[in-house]
Amino acid sequence: MFRHKIIGIVVFLVCSLSYSTAAFSRNVEVGVAAFSVDGVIPARKTIEAFENKLGRQIDALNWFLGFNADTGDLPEFPLSSLKQNVPSRIIPMLTWEPWGDAGLKDGHQVTPFDKINEGKLDNYIISYAKAMKAYGKIIRLRFGHEMIQNDNPVRTIPNFKWYPWQDFPEDYKKAYIRIYSIFKAQGADNVQFVWALNFEPYFIDVIPKYYPGPNFVDWIGIDGYNWKGQDFDGVFNKMYRVITGHPEIFGDKPIMLSEIGAAKADVSSFDKAQWIKDAFSKIELSYPKISAFYWFNVNKERDWRLDESSKSWQAFKNAMGSAIYKPQQ
Repeated sequence: MFRHKIIGIVVFLVCSLSYSTAAFSRNVEVGVAAFSVDGVIPARKTIEAFENKLGRQIDALNWFLGFNADTGDLPEFPLSSLKQNVPSRIIPMLTWEPWGDAGLKDGHQVTPFDKINEGKLDNYIISYAKAMKAYGKIIRLRFGHEMIQNDNPVRTIPNFKWYPWQDFPEDYKKAYIRIYSIFKAQGADNVQFVWALNFEPYFIDVIPKYYPGPNFVDWIGIDGYNWKGQDFDGVFNKMYRVITGHPEIFGDKPIMLSEIGAAKADVSSFDKAQWIKDAFSKIELSYPKISAFYWFNVNKERDWRLDESSKSWQAFKNAMGSAIYKPQQ
């Protein structure tokens, strides 16, 4: 998904479920989707207000936090804010964004991963591992999401990149594995690692180049948005089938829709409420490997919010009435 270069916080809707072919025994965590992109963890009262409006508690939260080794912008992990504002019953997930230089510089290829792979950020990574371990409960880390744009490292128009860390497969995998290894060395076993890519390109000859391997991944995430009136299948089906159809490559990992959103499209017949209804029904009936989803609930490039209208909000509330989306606590 396109974003301006910001360090943002986004709280997401999460649904986590375990599938049984015997019956609908899937249980779904319900979280809340993005309140803002102002760079701070949302206040507890904001989370609770959403819960009151929804008429139920939520179970998970995600926020974005960037760092830039080239400029020295290395914010600390906000452990105290997390504990203060996020109820302990909610599973948090940090989307960790490696901003920095990318492309040719003085005749050499540079990437935002260079200082990580050279070991220059080891102490910084250790500080995150220690802080996330100290959180003391399950917490998820989504590093360098949407790492593929067009599988071409060239940084010239029209090969525009919405993230500087895109399209460097070997550098990306090396950095991901280094971070994972540091966390394990620090005993941060409560941290679940999420490898999350965009819903396209969905080609099997491209995606594995960026996959660090099943030994380093706890969740596989897919990000996707309805921009042009596509139905749910039109956004997610092809990537879902690639991942689930190749367990010999990706392993048997739970899948999350790590970013999902729908907005009014330039199609007169588009009905956001119907899209929401259909999406949750399809997750329930046709996508058994999807074990979580995160709704991007913010008015940004478009108005992705669930409560963009009373009709779309009611459609979401109705969808959450299904047995598989029942509260976890």
